[in-house]
Amino acid sequence: MTTAATADCRIIGGIFSLAQNNSVTTTVVSTKGAACGMKFTSPANGHFDSIAVVTRPGHGALRGGMSYVYKPSAGFKGIDTCALRLCGRDAAGPGCATVTYKITVE
Repeated sequence: MTTAATADCRIIGGIFSLAQNNSVTTTVVSTKGAACGMKFTSPANGHFDSIAVVTRPGHGALRGGMSYVYKPSAGFKGIDTCALRLCGRDAAGPGCATVTYKITVE
């Protein structure tokens, strides 16, 4: 599964499998301090049961439920991080994956 980008954001990487209970680091670039949406595609032959914040960003706000939006603090430029834990079932079976976002705000 992957995450999808929204306007003024580039998302690089981020392929993970719930059944493998793995962790992945995803690079996000926000241009002009834009908010970035973190939306997840539905697993093949599966579903998400929950998505939870593991680590909140230090220089912005993270809002959402089954998808999230990161908004950098006013005037912030630099690198921020946050992490989400996704649980559910994919084609290989049930499990959870942790997605860590390394966010560069330009």
